[in-house]
Amino acid sequence: MRFAYPPLQARFSSAGVMPRNMTVFYQTGSKMNSLAAPTKHDLLRLLHANENTIRSFGVRRLGLFGSFRRDEARADSDVDLFVEFQPGQTSFDHFMGLSLFCEDLLRRRVEIVTPNSLSPYLGPRILEEVEYVVT
Repeated sequence: MRFAYPPLQARFSSAGVMPRNMTVFYQTGSKMNSLAAPTKHDLLRLLHANENTIRSFGVRRLGLFGSFRRDEARADSDVDLFVEFQPGQTSFDHFMGLSLFCEDLLRRRVEIVTPNSLSPYLGPRILEEVEYVVT
């Protein structure tokens, strides 16, 4: 399978995973300094600019929460994303493809949380805090 975004193919291959029928189109954003944390505005802009690609993974809504949402991120902070998939579109291929795409796009580790994975203790706080980028 050929990918429109070769680094994604390399990451899937090295992990021993090859998704079925997935073509990824990647729109580059600004280069981020890996020594300093990007701002919330930087992340929102990049995610919004790549909305079509994000939707190609079956995403209905995607939002930012955690330290970046609160403007408290450090240089080593990961990016916390809350993702709702379209009905029937939740799959390993879509989840991993979205995760790898976002890590490459944002140039840092990404943690994806779905409605089904919300803790009964932290879930309400996450839902109150999330700022949606893709709706």
